[in-house]
Amino acid sequence: MIYSRGDGCVFCGSPAPGFAGTTICEGKLFLQLPVCPTHLEAAKAAPTVLSVLAELLHAQIDLPLLQKYDHIPDEYVVPIINFIAEKLATTASRPEKRKNGWHTTLARPSGWQWVLRLRALHDYAYMLLDPNKKEQHRIDSAPDHPDVPFGPSHQHDRPNSKKERVSPSFTYGIPLFDVVLLNEIVTRFEQKVP
Repeated sequence: MIYSRGDGCVFCGSPAPGFAGTTICEGKLFLQLPVCPTHLEAAKAAPTVLSVLAELLHAQIDLPLLQKYDHIPDEYVVPIINFIAEKLATTASRPEKRKNGWHTTLARPSGWQWVLRLRALHDYAYMLLDPNKKEQHRIDSAPDHPDVPFGPSHQHDRPNSKKERVSPSFTYGIPLFDVVLLNEIVTRFEQKVP
């Protein structure tokens, strides 16, 4: 479900380089609200994206028992990484907490590997390296491509090359929700290699 006001913020109509979004009902419903920088900050401060939607619709939603996190709580990182490693048919390195978030490598038997950096739901990166450790694909949330729709999250196909292509990623920054896309991408690259 995407609420839209053309290319503008759903609240004020100003340019909307970002969005407030969430997944509901075990990933069966994705809610996205394009917002300007001012309303993005307001959405980050709101208890939930549903509260933001309620404000937009002038509705009353009381969700006092929900906790809002802008990151994956530390105690969930290892179980999530282990689950993702299994779903991607990889072996996971031990997750390491650094200044810019949690880092781990998920290596496939083919030699391809995903390097995950998870700092916050709006600050993450997934880098796909080939067996020679050259980056072939990257998904990240850096706000460096404001022209890409549905940003700031986006993907780079063949980063750092003349063939680089940047496009929307439709990712969440939560590996549990992004695992299907990550598997599709690595499988596609593995199949290209003779």
